[in-house]
Amino acid sequence: MGWIPVGLAAVAAFLSRHNASGLRFWLAIGVAVVAFWSYGITHNIPYAAASRRRDTALGRMREEGVSEAEIRASGLDQVVITEQDAHLAPDWAAYINFIAAVGSLAVLVWAIVSPH
Repeated sequence: MGWIPVGLAAVAAFLSRHNASGLRFWLAIGVAVVAFWSYGITHNIPYAAASRRRDTALGRMREEGVSEAEIRASGLDQVVITEQDAHLAPDWAAYINFIAAVGSLAVLVWAIVSPH
């Protein structure tokens, strides 16, 4: 789900920073950490696959004598994650990220509704 759950949990932690028990603050911090960790897994695995594919193509082009200007013009100076790469992310990490997203929304609502 990206950075949105991390941001929502960070806002909830900010709103809960003066909470008397500290439970809501630390829950928001925990949800933000889990959201960030699971997003990292679901992003880094496809990114690594796309990087390997790009590096292989760059290696072939350099072996064939293609100039650096032509390589930049080909668009291979950037890593592009395809749909096939995205399917490499493990389902369990996506489920955890979804649960963290729902948790970040819940703790944000809790922080807004119950300011003390």
